[in-house]
Amino acid sequence: MGRNRSFLFSAIFLSAADCLALNASPARAYPWPLAPQDVQHNVSATFGECRQDRDHFHDGTDIPLGQGGAVLAVDDGTVLTIDPAGSSSYIRVGRFCYLHVDPNPDLHVGDPIQQGDLVGTTNNQNHIHFKDGGGASGTTIINALRPGGLEPFVDNYKPRVKNIWFYENGTANRFPTAKVTGLVDIVAWACDTTDLSAYGKNNGVYSIGYQIFAEDETTSVHGPFYPYTFDTIPSNSYIDNVYFQGSSTSIYYYIVTNQISNDSFWDTRWVEPGHYKVVISCCDTRENWDSSSAWVEVVEQDVTPPAVPTMVSVIGTRQNSLDVTWQQGHDGDLKGYRLYHSLDGETWANNYDEEDLPDTVTRLGADAFQNDQSIFFRLTAVDSAAVPNESGASDIYGTRLTNTGLKVLVVDGFDRTSGIWTEPSHPFALTHCRALDALGTAFDGCSNEAITGGRIDLDEYDAVIWVLGDESIEDSTFAPGEQTLIMDYLEKGGNLFLSGSEVGYDLVEQGSAADSQFYHDFLQADLMAGDAESDTVSGLAGTIFEGLSFCFADSSQGLYGEEGPDAIEPTGSGQVNLTYAGTSYSAGLQYAGLFGSGTNQGHLVYLGFPFEAIGSDSIRTEVMGRVLDYFQITTEVPDQPDRDVSLPGRFALNQNHPNPFNPSTTISFSLPGPGPARTTLRIFNVLGQTVRTLLDGALEPGAHALLWDGHDEAGQPVSSGIYFYTLQSGHLNRSRKMVLLR
Repeated sequence: MGRNRSFLFSAIFLSAADCLALNASPARAYPWPLAPQDVQHNVSATFGECRQDRDHFHDGTDIPLGQGGAVLAVDDGTVLTIDPAGSSSYIRVGRFCYLHVDPNPDLHVGDPIQQGDLVGTTNNQNHIHFKDGGGASGTTIINALRPGGLEPFVDNYKPRVKNIWFYENGTANRFPTAKVTGLVDIVAWACDTTDLSAYGKNNGVYSIGYQIFAEDETTSVHGPFYPYTFDTIPSNSYIDNVYFQGSSTSIYYYIVTNQISNDSFWDTRWVEPGHYKVVISCCDTRENWDSSSAWVEVVEQDVTPPAVPTMVSVIGTRQNSLDVTWQQGHDGDLKGYRLYHSLDGETWANNYDEEDLPDTVTRLGADAFQNDQSIFFRLTAVDSAAVPNESGASDIYGTRLTNTGLKVLVVDGFDRTSGIWTEPSHPFALTHCRALDALGTAFDGCSNEAITGGRIDLDEYDAVIWVLGDESIEDSTFAPGEQTLIMDYLEKGGNLFLSGSEVGYDLVEQGSAADSQFYHDFLQADLMAGDAESDTVSGLAGTIFEGLSFCFADSSQGLYGEEGPDAIEPTGSGQVNLTYAGTSYSAGLQYAGLFGSGTNQGHLVYLGFPFEAIGSDSIRTEVMGRVLDYFQITTEVPDQPDRDVSLPGRFALNQNHPNPFNPSTTISFSLPGPGPARTTLRIFNVLGQTVRTLLDGALEPGAHALLWDGHDEAGQPVSSGIYFYTLQSGHLNRSRKMVLLR
């Protein structure tokens, strides 16, 4: 290893020296712009560095000099420009500009200057930004520290390559392991030490580049390339080509695979799979060099994602905790899972990824979660490819916690992908849960396999909602094991709400004698036709749906357009509650009474079409509310949150984003005029105790935003749960709640 390293460094050094020789800008040497001019001084910033958040290239050399220090001309010339205003005051003499300098008041444009004359004094920036070229000089801006620039200048300190990373080309997607594939960006963190002053230990480098070697460490397979040698200043429009995200005035992340003026990359498709050594080398203007290396494995590109994972359940306990469970995947290259959550089923956030949830994990629990807050989850699977592939999302389940009171279980019994719905997952259970949430009803969600597998007991719930969509016989609508559990639940006086367009067809037309008996005796129904040939229903007088009329086949509004709903009629003492428009067929029924050999009265509502196909949120909520009332489960529609966005001229407090969040969230708001007002923004816990004061002071009218990092006043992280934030400005106040999920 040692012999190869010596050979390798020599090869790189010679290539870089050739590069510098070609790029160097010959020029007459000149002295330093402060006394004594023939003695070297400190350098606190170098040419070509990144400035601000990749705002521009630094176009000069910064030389520390306390405020009021004498600034001297480095050459004979004529005063071309004077600007005495502000911290960026300057004076230009010939090709040289002295910035952050208060010009000598005795000088005027056109005055002749000799080397060593006083051109000004440093202002409150405490340094000279010395610039060679540009502006009124009409000359190219060049590096004052290049060979032939400021003299004497001796730099015995080599720069440093501090770290090396690999990204997908043109993105912020870092390869999670040492495996790379496809088009690769190589990013290096490097800096230069120009002297041992407080500022001279962390400056930008003069030149930086890379070379790729085979596993023997001597055979070059790519490079050397030195795209950045800062003799002349590049256009600021190119700064994102040179510096990677996160670079700033004091941090320099170089994208060494790019050109200054355009994107480029290491194309690993042109090398054989295997291990390669990536060497980054950089130097300063005095040819002090440093190199660092990293090993990578080039692999063939894998673009096949894992199978969509199977969600099992989302269950909230009566002790303010919740559990999310799923089935373990079986893909050979499965690395883990990403769990997404949402408070509304529309906006999703991800707090847990494959590092938190490796492939053997099938459960996530959260404690101290508050009541009366719905939360929904979906899951994806991620493989171990060099560029990780993420599967599609699972079915969506959710929960709304409560310590006391009634609770509903939503059972997802739909698996078919050969009918109208062809996707591998669906949000059918979500539509039921959102209707329950709108009614303020606590609920859990699970798959039908969780019921038959014994993980969840139907008897623990005051009502069960069974989601069947257009499930067909091939996927076993109400398999024998499910029938047994449902019969037992109803005989004990349970409440069942089910909907689906193929239930009767599957159990009666395609099922066994036992299936037909279950359909007649426990679902209280006979099948009249496998296709009612109507997509609109109306409620009958004296039933729970009296006065309702709606469509369930408008795919532009609902999840899908159902084309073949069951026509059903009740057996025994069941009652028709919905009919199909334009036909003599019944679409739904209700039943209250004993089931089988039971001695406790139960309730049943059965729809011959899918509930989730109803195209209106408000109609779905109304239907769900009437079903729960029939089950004698009281519902109350809570106040809907204000979803307005901040607009200047009005008082508004917006929902934080993201929500739930971890580790931080942004709270935006707007204040009315006409002038500033004392404004406070505070975070409270559920006990009403102040957790953090984010703002307490006068604030101008208009839109504002503040960040909360999830810490209290003492700087300690707070626990998962619900928090409230209150905005008060003058006599106006508004509060909202948010969820921290660690």
